[in-house]
Amino acid sequence: MYTQRFNRKHKKDGPLFRGRFKSIVIQADGYLIQVVKYVHLNPIKAKKVTDIDKYKWSSHPLYLEGGSKFEHFDINNTLVSFSRNKKKAIERYAEFMNLGLNEDVRKFYTCKKQSSILGDADFIKEIKTRHVKDDEVYRIEISEKRSILGERKIELINT
Repeated sequence: MYTQRFNRKHKKDGPLFRGRFKSIVIQADGYLIQVVKYVHLNPIKAKKVTDIDKYKWSSHPLYLEGGSKFEHFDINNTLVSFSRNKKKAIERYAEFMNLGLNEDVRKFYTCKKQSSILGDADFIKEIKTRHVKDDEVYRIEISEKRSILGERKIELINT
């Protein structure tokens, strides 16, 4: 119903959200803040805005303000990556957002066949070892036994 109304109003056709949702395992150290930057810069890349500080649908301004009125939205886990002192963390976050995007993250998100794991080689190897099961184990679909299923696709990451 919503899709039909939206399409009529905006003279569009087809589904609003293309593709399937895909979760990604991200190595917290270094990569998580890069993904936060990537997400915050997407409206600029999509030419929705020229100044991310003024984009009303972004959480970026909340990071600059140092808090959120929504208790389920915790920016502190990200800000602590910059400093344990909140004021310094906010300053460093703002500086960080003005730097270029990490090349590994840019490549990860522009790759046609996106991986399910983002991190360094050791992290990827550890995740594969601990969680990726051999396809033979899953000939019978038992969801409770699944960890990360990749039908061996994950094995091909970074090879």
